[in-house]
Amino acid sequence: MKLITIFGEKTNAVYAIHYNGQHCDELDRLFFLWSDIEYVKSYLQERKDLLAEAFRVGISIEEAAWEIKIEAELMEDELKAHYRNGLLQSLFMPLRKGDAKIYVFQQTKSKSRSRRIWRPKLRIYAIRLAANCYVITGGGIKLTKAMQDCPILMAELTKIKKCVAFLKQHKISEQL
Repeated sequence: MKLITIFGEKTNAVYAIHYNGQHCDELDRLFFLWSDIEYVKSYLQERKDLLAEAFRVGISIEEAAWEIKIEAELMEDELKAHYRNGLLQSLFMPLRKGDAKIYVFQQTKSKSRSRRIWRPKLRIYAIRLAANCYVITGGGIKLTKAMQDCPILMAELTKIKKCVAFLKQHKISEQL
């Protein structure tokens, strides 16, 4: 596992974890997968019983896949814009409800804030190092009401915990 700089430096930055054995860091991996219509269609096909609740009644897998692709493009633009404007803190919200206090190693999530997206389905999970400094640990397509209802998203919690341990072990927050 290693830390990759996506943009910025020190406490005004976005970093991503590059897991051992992976071809790229987590942010690149997510946007690559979410823009791959065949991957998204396959993912949705395996979970077609969740489509009506997550999207709208009567949506086809093809239409849903294209909505995911568009949402990913918007999300990538939002991430860059929030970074440029020093507003990452308004994009990444605490993962746990009621966790309003901001602290180092806080687990966070991001979803599209665009009004063009009805019920955003994409999530980026990150660890807060400072108000405008985040480490992307992973993400996923959320079709269920709660993260806990999806085994794939529950695996993201495990990844976040491993990343927090890695960052603490390497004293990353002290180096910023």
